[in-house]
Amino acid sequence: MAVHGNENDALGGAGTIYDFTTVAVSGKNFKYIVTNADTIFASLTDEKGNDMLALQGIGFNTLSTGMVIRALLGARITGYQLTSGSITLIL
Repeated sequence: MAVHGNENDALGGAGTIYDFTTVAVSGKNFKYIVTNADTIFASLTDEKGNDMLALQGIGFNTLSTGMVIRALLGARITGYQLTSGSITLIL
């Protein structure tokens, strides 16, 4: 079976970034975030400036290892800050 562009992108074919720092990140463009360990976000923003933590009801919660997070309605994730944990960003 051949892997096409869209399927390849969903698997991280366009690139991935691993992050475990608590430094605020902005001005980026990601499709998905996958938690590598139990993770708490201080902030999470989509390209429309929406507070994804509030919109998706995940603020102040520990997200379990292996959770996949994406912005609503096809938007892209553009900023985040971790309180704890580690993530892989899928470009």
